[in-house]
Amino acid sequence: MTKRITIVDTATFMRHARAAEGTGRCIDRVKVAGVIDPDGRHLLAGTYPYALPHAERTLWLVKLRASMVPARMWLDVPCKAWQRLSAARVNLGWPTGDGPPEVETLAVADAMLRLP
Repeated sequence: MTKRITIVDTATFMRHARAAEGTGRCIDRVKVAGVIDPDGRHLLAGTYPYALPHAERTLWLVKLRASMVPARMWLDVPCKAWQRLSAARVNLGWPTGDGPPEVETLAVADAMLRLP
């Protein structure tokens, strides 16, 4: 099985965060907006179906301002929003395929995020 990596810009990550509002795993977008690197890249470290058929639980490694250590943020993105956002990532030139990309371990994801 081929593993793919998805790295998104801050606007795309915040669209995922907006879709996750009111779910079991969401973030305070106002607080995060104050600490996230606006020019940063954010890695989708893992995803799995959660509370089927309602949501996709996602783990993100997020680049913060003035920090080289990524923050881990969980988002439960409703399935309809996940499908819509996945299509948008494909349209923007992100990796294509039959489902969301995954990284085998967080250690690998952490190492990739620190690459120059």
